[in-house]
Amino acid sequence: MLCKTFKNFSESHRPTPTSKRAIYFPDDSDKARFVWLETHRLESGYVVAWFDTLLGGNQRAQSCRQIPQSFEPMAAPEHIIRVHLSDSRETDGSSINLSVDKIANGHLSPDWLGPILAYGRGGLETDPKDCIDLDTVDFRHLAELFEFAGLTRAVSINCKGTQDIVGKPVFEQKLLLPDKVEMVRTHRESSEISRWIGVPLRAVTGFTYREFQNPGYDIKNELSTMLHVVCEVGVGRSLPMESWERVWGKASGYWQNGGDAIVMMEDGKPLSINHVKALCAWCTDELQPLFEKAMGNGSSDEMRREVVAQITKESFEAFREKFKKFGRPTEY
Repeated sequence: MLCKTFKNFSESHRPTPTSKRAIYFPDDSDKARFVWLETHRLESGYVVAWFDTLLGGNQRAQSCRQIPQSFEPMAAPEHIIRVHLSDSRETDGSSINLSVDKIANGHLSPDWLGPILAYGRGGLETDPKDCIDLDTVDFRHLAELFEFAGLTRAVSINCKGTQDIVGKPVFEQKLLLPDKVEMVRTHRESSEISRWIGVPLRAVTGFTYREFQNPGYDIKNELSTMLHVVCEVGVGRSLPMESWERVWGKASGYWQNGGDAIVMMEDGKPLSINHVKALCAWCTDELQPLFEKAMGNGSSDEMRREVVAQITKESFEAFREKFKKFGRPTEY
């Protein structure tokens, strides 16, 4: 509906030269809409926007969220989006915002009460001086905010049993509540390979469908195991596989146990399925043969260093570009 009305808010429909296109989320309708905001440039050069008639009450008595400062969408915005709410919404009887509720797909935060207004500021610095128009791309960023604020987007790498018996895909997007995030974040291990390429990941395993845990349920998860092999040169060479100690070229006993693995960005930023797919393909197709060759030849520190030298951000990004274009020769 919002996209259909965009043509009515083109340059030719701008009511005044200082009007800026904003997005309004009424609390009494399930349809968000574009609106024109009047702006005024102060002597300092800073531009203020006037919207008290839309939110009601004193414009100063309002709280604000900012994209990307308060919430980082999957696609990085090129400017700041400010989201304004009335500060009295929790005490004046304001109801759940119907238009936001429709967007949030059942993940609505109780914070979204009363009418809500979003407008743009040009740039990504702390407080850009100019106001700018918002468009339908900005609406997608806002939809992500309403649906995912307070949740962390992670990826599940599902084990063989979960795929075969439950019918789940290999990779599955997951939304984690704060308590689950804390559990994953404080787990004692992280992926060394992901650290070497500058995108640190943390993961926890054991998230299987308990009712299917029986002798016929295959909990092998070779992808998450390969993602957690030890890269640091100078650690033990021949400890038993059931040990939790670090052995170069092998994952610890924790990852040998299998099960579904929940993977998230260490800094809590959104993690996409496509990134994890490409990373697992790189680990399996490119890195695993190198590790196996080094270990098969006695695994001297010099051989190890040669392998580790190829685990770089540049190498992964080059592989990812090919992966985007051509995919993987075989399925996972």
